[in-house]
Formats: sequence, C-alpha cells, structure tokens
Amino acid sequence: MRYMCARGLRRDPEEKSSAKGARQATAAAVGAPDLDEAEWALAKMALIKEIVDGLRICFDFYIGTQLLYNSELQQYEEVYSRVFI
Repeated sequence: MRYMCARGLRRDPEEKSSAKGARQATAAAVGAPDLDEAEWALAKMALIKEIVDGLRICFDFYIGTQLLYNSELQQYEEVYSRVFI
C-alpha cells in the first residue's frame, strides 16, 4: 500500500501544472471546490485505502472457498474458528 500511495502521489515537475489544471477542470465540471495539494493527497490516500480494504474483504471471503488447497482447509478452519467465532 505504501508503494501505491507513494507512486500515486508522485508527480513530475512539468506534469504538475497540467495535472492541477485537469483537477480544477474536473472539479469545476462537477461543482466541487478546488482542492489544494494537501487536500488532494488526503483524498487520494482515502481512495487508495478504500480500494485496498475492498480487496481485503474479497480475499477474506474467497480464501476459504477458492484460494486454498484441500490440505490447507483444515488449518484455515481451525484458525478461523479461534479468531472470528
């Protein structure tokens, strides 16, 4: 997640003005207020966190039925019953 956040927040100096202009145009089109750099970074971090949380939920849902080998299911069921029940 740190890598995704750092990669998503990093910008090239010559790309900065066009990216800011694109953000402002998008914000104006939807009637949203202009975000400064710190607010934009926080909004992007919140979005990345929401995506990662969604992936974690999907992983937790599918691990017992789709992702484990038959030999691993017994161990998973033991751990799951101790932790979640």
